[in-house]
Amino acid sequence: MISNPRLLFYSCIAKGTVILAEFASKEEPGIEDLALRCIENIPPHHSMISHTVHKRTYALIIDGLFSYFAILDEVVAKSESIWLFNRLKSATESLMEDGSTADSLDNPTQHCLQSKLDPVFAEIAAVGGNHNKDLELELGMAGSPRSITREIKNNQSLDSSRGRKGGALMPLLGKPLRVLKNKKRLQTEAKSEGNWNEKKMDLGGGGKGVRNGLMIHDHHRQKAKQIWRKHVWIVLMFDLCICVVLFGIWLWVCQGFQCIEGDAFTRNNFPKDFLFGAGTSAYQWEGAVDEDGRTPSVWDTFSHSYNRGNGDITSDGYHKYKEDVKLMAEMGLESFRFSISWSRLIPNGRGLINPKGLLFYKNLIKELKIHGIKPHVTLYHYDLPQCLEDEYGGWINSKIIEDFTAFADVCFREFGEDVKLWTTINEATIFAIGSYDQGISPPGHCSPNKFINCTTGNSSTEPYLAGHNILLAHASASKLYKLKYKSKQRGSIGLSIFAFGLFPYTNSKEDEIATQRAKGFFYGWLLKPLVFGDYPDEMKKTVGSRLPVFSKEESEQVKGSSDFIGIIHYLTLYVTNQPSPSIFPSMSEGFYKDMGVYMISAGNSSFLAWEATPWGLEDILEYIKQSYNNPPIYILENGMPMERVSTLQDTQRIEFIQAYIGAVLNAIKNGSDTRGYFVWSMIDLYELLTGYTTSFGMYYVNFSDPGRKRTPKLSASWYTGFLNGTIDVSSQDTIQLQSNFSGSSSL
Repeated sequence: MISNPRLLFYSCIAKGTVILAEFASKEEPGIEDLALRCIENIPPHHSMISHTVHKRTYALIIDGLFSYFAILDEVVAKSESIWLFNRLKSATESLMEDGSTADSLDNPTQHCLQSKLDPVFAEIAAVGGNHNKDLELELGMAGSPRSITREIKNNQSLDSSRGRKGGALMPLLGKPLRVLKNKKRLQTEAKSEGNWNEKKMDLGGGGKGVRNGLMIHDHHRQKAKQIWRKHVWIVLMFDLCICVVLFGIWLWVCQGFQCIEGDAFTRNNFPKDFLFGAGTSAYQWEGAVDEDGRTPSVWDTFSHSYNRGNGDITSDGYHKYKEDVKLMAEMGLESFRFSISWSRLIPNGRGLINPKGLLFYKNLIKELKIHGIKPHVTLYHYDLPQCLEDEYGGWINSKIIEDFTAFADVCFREFGEDVKLWTTINEATIFAIGSYDQGISPPGHCSPNKFINCTTGNSSTEPYLAGHNILLAHASASKLYKLKYKSKQRGSIGLSIFAFGLFPYTNSKEDEIATQRAKGFFYGWLLKPLVFGDYPDEMKKTVGSRLPVFSKEESEQVKGSSDFIGIIHYLTLYVTNQPSPSIFPSMSEGFYKDMGVYMISAGNSSFLAWEATPWGLEDILEYIKQSYNNPPIYILENGMPMERVSTLQDTQRIEFIQAYIGAVLNAIKNGSDTRGYFVWSMIDLYELLTGYTTSFGMYYVNFSDPGRKRTPKLSASWYTGFLNGTIDVSSQDTIQLQSNFSGSSSL
């Protein structure tokens, strides 16, 4: 079986060319046979790409061959090369803009593919020359590519089951063509009048059956034979065109939809002051929960209450930080993001500082400085001292503002000489929702519902109270820093939000409006006050009196309080205004009900198994650039969870990360002021939602070993090569790295 995706593609194209060459002597058209042969050569669970991507690739190859076949039919009377090139171009553009062949070809990625194919078309046109302009005019092909595409699209049919435009090939074949998609099958069906020789094939199976789908007309077969005999040179040139175009599409799909200048990029393509790093957080990394004066946080209480594993020891970073910093230095890490445990530094939440806690963080920062690694410090990563939660209810009480500001003051004073990047509160949006609406993180508040057994809470009010106090606490700490420390320490302070990529599920006006509303809730809830001083109008209108109101003084203090925005991004979702299955349960009240949309995971993603959709991150950065005055941005978390298994070969994680790094580079080229990218996570940690069942780390941690041995995964080797400039981001380098990886044996 063929295991290299590129070899697989070449094999399919080669077989297709051979089969077409046999038309002169054989009756069978061979396209079904080609598809079956391709599928038979696909490993069922290829390590490089997902099964969903395989199916998309089959569709692209088969659709391309149908285009090939149909155009040959028309060449009988018009065989000039320039006409062929233009016909290929219009067919490919209609396929690209229509997006019906592959789920991935949606609005944002069409532009990406356009830029990828334009140089190819320019080269084709150059080869074809300027022959036969009269023929071009006669055929209406002398207009712009858009006019050609518009003419094609005006003739397209609709698949009413999805509301999407069907049949990019319909104008070529002169008959309706629908591409139907569901989770199990991608079925192509052509219909027309006349005598058809029907052969059907299941695109989702293993290539052992012939069912559901492809039908070749005898009329086309006979004309193809004539064409082959008369115009062999045309067919050969067309082979080259098809190979180039499909190879471009294949590379783009297989590489996680990257769209950059050229086929590869390196660290050197980014600005010199751009920071590449990796991250952890205190409760997830440090362990030592009852050592050296630390008191319990809300996460200690929450994790022990639900018997979901805990961070009592986790990766034992408290004792092994020097070893971890050495690994970072060997990797070439430029910045390390970590958080400070409030209950380790100030055990009672306010008042006396714990000297041993203070010493730990000073030593950690000193170690980073010795190795030339810049610390990026998060003040709050969900771990409020339990004593403050017990005293006044934590983040739903305005008393938190004063206590948080005092905690921040200690951190600025003690660590600020060596820390130049501060994030006040981690992914503030999802923190407020998860803790005070859905009850899935501490303190576990939510209204009574059938999904989660919360003992207290009000989902219709508490997330908005918490969000309001988060903004005011951030603004208060920021004001303190700028008044008291910034002139001497010259650092920057920001707030981070969790951001899904959000796109309309269909092209309907309702879904477009729903998507804008979702962006207003998810992004604008915190970003609009930070930039403009007030909540989004759609939130004020929908939430009404349940949404707190800023006083004039508060508005002025919040506005402009962030020197940068931290973005935490993992997933892209489709948004619909109509009832549809969602990755989030439908609650009777709360944030998601107020937002009034349903969200469906893009691609083949589930809540804990993610497919790379880097165009989602690129869209977020573009949206923030246009809507919020292009603030400086750091991507503070991005990574891929994988089940903890006995292998270090995490190739999928590499492809995930490199695809998103490519998206960041695209955004920078388009004017986004993005200044850093941090992989989540540096090493395996206690994961807040999944405990020890999944991991994000580039280093494997043996949690059954008292010494918590660290072992590099393939992703650690890849990131090292990328940061050191020895790896270009291309799958060939990844394949070579994989073959040379010394840690390939089972653990």
